[in-house]
Amino acid sequence: MSEEQEEAETIRKAMSLIGQRTSERKTAAAKANGARGGRPKGSTQTEETRAKLRQSQLDRRERERAERAALAPTADAEPKRPRGRPRKQKESIDG
Repeated sequence: MSEEQEEAETIRKAMSLIGQRTSERKTAAAKANGARGGRPKGSTQTEETRAKLRQSQLDRRERERAERAALAPTADAEPKRPRGRPRKQKESIDG
């Protein structure tokens, strides 16, 4: 490792140790968060909210389907040509 990389590694380790250190301020913040109930477990959405979200997602998907159908090529469009090299035609026995 170069000298700059070693110095950067030393600084990174020092900052890591400083961040792990507990202080009165961190302890007080953790207690305050705990008093409010801590992190939520599971979903905090009501069934009504979930139903609204599901319905709006269905509506969005239907809108997008309609937009794609409107942009789809019509029968007037030029037919697609086959991709790649054309296959050799087998010679007929009659011919």
